[in-house]
Amino acid sequence: MTRLLFVSIILSSFSLSAQTFYARDFGAKGDGTTDDGPAIQKAINAISLANGQKTLVFDPARNYYIKNINGTYLFNLKEMSDITVDGENAVFLLAGNVRFICLESSENMTIQNLSVDYRPLPFAEGIVIAKNKHERYLDVKINDDFEMPPLGGPTHNPNEQAYFAMLWNKGPYALLGTHYWVENIIKAKSDNAAQRIVRVVAGANFTDWKIIQPHVTKISIPVRGIAHIGPNEVVRIMECEDVYFNNINIWSAPWFAIGVTRNRGNVEFKNVNICPKPGTDRITSSWRDGFHVSSNYARLLWENCLIKGTNDDAFNISSFASSVLSVNADESITIKQNYPLNIVPYEVGDIVKIYDVLNGRFLGEAKVKSSKGFVQTGVPKAPEIRLVLDRPIEDIHAGCQLWNESSANPKTTLFHCEIYNSCRFQSAIIIDSCEIKALSWFYGDNTEGPIPSNILIKNSKLFLGRGNPTSVVVFSGNMTSNGVLIAPKEPVISNVVLENNVIDGALRIAYADNVSLLGNKFLLPRSGIFLKDTRHVSLKGNSLGAKKISALSQLHFMDDSSAASTVIWPDNHNDPSWAQPDNTDIKKSRNAYYTWGMSDFDRVKPRQKRFLTDDGFLGNGCLQKDRGGNDYLVNKDSIRYYGMAKWRQPPLWRVPKSIHDISMSLIKVDNRNFQAPNWGSIKW
Repeated sequence: MTRLLFVSIILSSFSLSAQTFYARDFGAKGDGTTDDGPAIQKAINAISLANGQKTLVFDPARNYYIKNINGTYLFNLKEMSDITVDGENAVFLLAGNVRFICLESSENMTIQNLSVDYRPLPFAEGIVIAKNKHERYLDVKINDDFEMPPLGGPTHNPNEQAYFAMLWNKGPYALLGTHYWVENIIKAKSDNAAQRIVRVVAGANFTDWKIIQPHVTKISIPVRGIAHIGPNEVVRIMECEDVYFNNINIWSAPWFAIGVTRNRGNVEFKNVNICPKPGTDRITSSWRDGFHVSSNYARLLWENCLIKGTNDDAFNISSFASSVLSVNADESITIKQNYPLNIVPYEVGDIVKIYDVLNGRFLGEAKVKSSKGFVQTGVPKAPEIRLVLDRPIEDIHAGCQLWNESSANPKTTLFHCEIYNSCRFQSAIIIDSCEIKALSWFYGDNTEGPIPSNILIKNSKLFLGRGNPTSVVVFSGNMTSNGVLIAPKEPVISNVVLENNVIDGALRIAYADNVSLLGNKFLLPRSGIFLKDTRHVSLKGNSLGAKKISALSQLHFMDDSSAASTVIWPDNHNDPSWAQPDNTDIKKSRNAYYTWGMSDFDRVKPRQKRFLTDDGFLGNGCLQKDRGGNDYLVNKDSIRYYGMAKWRQPPLWRVPKSIHDISMSLIKVDNRNFQAPNWGSIKW
């Protein structure tokens, strides 16, 4: 009896702590015409007063029209916790002034099984029927499925940004978009009203008239007063812990679709699609980025997501850079974020990285010992922050750039996603089993960074599309000083693995170190591998068209040092451990830098003198040890160190037997050519 009573008490407590609320009980109709905004906000108010786990359930497959609400967001769940919103496949039709959900300082939140659309839509779409470059306008016939867009240009609302239309032309795999800056939308010539034709006048910034083909080029036109109005995303997730979005569709967005900023714990998106509504002829989904992701400590996961029709990037995964204002007498530094949006916090123990723009190199990294001056976003200007680091950074000075590596989304994974718009990846990332038909750009600049490292792309299809007409994946530095691009003087991107991908388009890698290309298929005629100022490149099992990549002549080198530090491994060679994309470092955590060791020997350090000179060639000869403890002599006239192997002329050397099958046709050392031996013919 006592045990039964105890169990009964537990069940009663659970039933009290886990409560289910039904939107219909608060007056929500879901008939597509009644304004359900007030009823839904009544339900939210009731949930905010409840304790324990709460679930808000909507009637299955209904259409909830939302027009009048208090504030900006229909679901304002700021500082709430333990809530599940289950739409039961409902559609939420939002008026132009409404945004869907705000999670800010919220914990343990799940949003699932619903779709979001706008009524009226923030865009109208049609086809260009005439262009006049001299008078700078297009005549556009609006499709019958869209309401006619209101006439006029930008409203000059202080929250209105970058007022543009979008031109669409056929690409190799999907439509390619080009921004068309709009000055005004006016009536077309007389007698055209019944034909649904408007004239779209170009802004001064538009110059690319040659891409417009009447009766071929399609266009998405902004709806005045709705499109391009910020600064609120349709979905905002900020400073939360443990957030889960499952089975969500966003079919239209006036500005950014989803913002993910300064979160912790786990933030997951599974079957979350930002795309045109199925069954329609729409092209656009979001006027700006699909996912804008900034400065997260959290583990971030996107799984089985579709991103299509965004008029800016599908993904922008980054953090904001700060400038060093001063190096103070007490060895602290004062910094200020370059762009006053989503201010980056600096906490004790965070790792910061400092980059010297003028000299084109990283100065090093350090941990934060103390931080003063951080305030939340929303202030007119970014605050000055004073940092005390755990060690001095040699050569640091005012003007250097600084990033918080710890909060720069270091644990990010895209798995089995389909992406049709360009991506800016400025953080460590795993991309696994994805299909990306657009440019993937890995870089950092003075606004958004950091310059990324620790990148794994595997089992994916990387095809030409939106973002660049010839390149499909680009690694580069993009730092400037006073608006002038300053190229790095040494590699600034490190630890890059591309494995078992199908690639259609140019792969361009610049200013990188420790690059491994394993088993990739490059499709002709558009593909190629281009290397510039890149060190320690390993290739194995790659093909270009029907032929295996077996010689350096099949690659495109923009400089001699890239050619000198590139190695092609035979298929029967055991990859060094640093080239194994399934190693435990990559699988476990993106929070720490990988250990890129070698299977046969480490990147040895000289006993006597410097091993590599600044230009990448050997300095004076010195005695080295391999991992097995064997001594061998390094002499600049007969060996080149590549980071993966030591090329030399026998019989001067004793090296591990396991590299006897390495072959390479020609080596360049100190501007002299050396014929490498046929390692397969040498007996050890």
